[in-house]
Amino acid sequence: MPFLTIYHVFYEDPDVLPAHVFEVCAHLARAGHRVSLFSRLDPSLVDLSQLANLGVTLVRVPGLQVRGLSEPAFLASLARVLAPRAREDRPDALYVRHSGASAACAVLARALSIPLILEVNDNTLARTRYTGVRRLKSAWIRAYERFAFPRADLIFPVTDGIRDWIAASFPVAPDRVQTLENGVDDVRFSPLDPAACRERFAIPPDRPVAGYLGSFFEWAGLDLLVEAAPAILEKVPNALFVLGGGEEPCFSRLQELAREAGISHAFRFFGRVPYEDAPAFINTMDLCLAPANFTDPGTGISAQKVMAYLACGKPVAGSDIRGLGDLLEREGAGVSFPMGDPGALARAVAQFLPDAPRLAAMGQAGRTLAQTRSWSVQTAHIAEMAGELSKRRKRGLEGSPL
Repeated sequence: MPFLTIYHVFYEDPDVLPAHVFEVCAHLARAGHRVSLFSRLDPSLVDLSQLANLGVTLVRVPGLQVRGLSEPAFLASLARVLAPRAREDRPDALYVRHSGASAACAVLARALSIPLILEVNDNTLARTRYTGVRRLKSAWIRAYERFAFPRADLIFPVTDGIRDWIAASFPVAPDRVQTLENGVDDVRFSPLDPAACRERFAIPPDRPVAGYLGSFFEWAGLDLLVEAAPAILEKVPNALFVLGGGEEPCFSRLQELAREAGISHAFRFFGRVPYEDAPAFINTMDLCLAPANFTDPGTGISAQKVMAYLACGKPVAGSDIRGLGDLLEREGAGVSFPMGDPGALARAVAQFLPDAPRLAAMGQAGRTLAQTRSWSVQTAHIAEMAGELSKRRKRGLEGSPL
C-alpha cells in the first residue's frame, strides 16, 4: 500500500493530548504515512522525537471564551491554516476525533474534496449526563451530530454499541459505520520486572496489590472500590490498593472516604502518573481494576486503560459492561462482576488476588489478546480504509483541480 497523507483534527482540550490521538498519529507516522495534526494544542506538548512524519499545527481560536463563538471561530481558523496546505498536499483523508468541531470539519472536507473520517468515542449526550448540560447545549449536540454523521465518508465508533446507536439514530448507510476498538502500544506497554517497578514507586514487594490507573471521573466507579475494600481486607488482610489519576473532586473525595472508613492504610493515592511511567506503574499490580459504573451502559466500553493492563500481562477485574466484562470472560483475561455492586467486586478481588497461578494464566491470555489489538494493527486498518476512500474520491475528481 502506498504511503498516505492524512490530516488529523483534534478540537477538544488545548492543554492535554489524549493518548488515543497521539497513538493514532504516532503509529500512522511510524508506518511511513505523513500525518499532520491540527489542534488548539501547544505543539511543544507533543513528543515528536523520532517521528519525522508527524507535524503539529496550532489552530488559534479567537473568541474562544465567548459563549457560542468557539465553533465558528474554530472553523474560520482551521480553514485559514488547513485549506492552503490541503491545496498543496492533496491529503488522502481528513481524520477527525468527533466533537463539536465535527460539523465544521464536514463543511471543510466537502469544500476541499477530502474524504472525511470521524472517530467516535462515546455517545456525547449520554456522557454529558454526568456533568450536567443546559437544554441549549443538548440541542447543539444533536444539531452538529445530525449534520456531521451523514456527511462523513466513514465513521469509526470504538464499540459495537456506539455503532448501533449511530445506525439507529442517523441517516447513515450501515457500510459507512465500522467498529474499530481502541488499541494499545504493545511495545511500550509490556510485562516488566514487578520487583523493580515496585521499588521505583516505593510499594512493598511482599503485599498483594490491586490497582487502577486512569481518569478519576464519576463513571470510573472508584467509590465502589472504597466500599468493597473492608470486605476484601477481611479475606486478604495485607492487600494494598494503588490508584493513579488525579481529577478533582473525585481524587480528594476518595481519600476522604477511605479515611472515614478507617482503611487509609490500605490505599496509596499517587495522583497523575506521566504517560511514560504508566507501564511501570501498571506492572506494580497483581490484579488491575476496571469498576466502570455508567448510568447508560448500552453503548458499551472500549477502555484504553484496560488494553494497557492486558498488554502488561495483568489480569483485570471489570464490571459487566458490554465490551469489558464479556471480553474478559470470553478471553480468559480476567473476571467480571455486576456493575455497581461493591459486594460482587469484593468477592471477585478476594477470590483471585491471592491466587498467583490463576493470575499469571489470565495475564498471559490478556497479553495475547492485547497483541491482536495493538495500535499497529488498528492504524493499519485506518490507513487501508483511508487509502480506499482517497482512490474513490480522486477517481471522481480526475481532471478537476482541488
